[in-house]
Amino acid sequence: MRKINPLIYVCASFTCFLLFFILYAIAIIYNPEPLFKSFFIPIWFGVKMIVLSDHGGVVLLFNHGVPYAGSIITGKMHVWSGLGVRCTVIDCGGGLGRWWTLVFSVWYPLFLFFVFPFGYTVKILFVKFKVNSTRQPKNP
Repeated sequence: MRKINPLIYVCASFTCFLLFFILYAIAIIYNPEPLFKSFFIPIWFGVKMIVLSDHGGVVLLFNHGVPYAGSIITGKMHVWSGLGVRCTVIDCGGGLGRWWTLVFSVWYPLFLFFVFPFGYTVKILFVKFKVNSTRQPKNP
């Protein structure tokens, strides 16, 4: 099996860090409204994302027209919340399918995607500029 250069992972992680940082900066500047579809970022197979500046920055991932914001619904609702993450799943029935909204702090991806590049850079610097303190100088 061919080993992949860790630098590729570092570049991908740093790119994701910059993406979330830019999205958060845009959220602070423009303060998007979660009900306006012009601010939605399509991700994959109907999943959309929006970054808001509320509560220090939150990321909303959802699969319906707009994210669930706590309105009156008909159907079964399942909610999981903890550690700064909230997942709401609504089973509407009647052929309407299942709607879900995942909300988490923008600081999670910023921290996660910053740790790997920073750690790898520190590791490279320590390996490259390592001073071997166990080696004794030679006496002539």
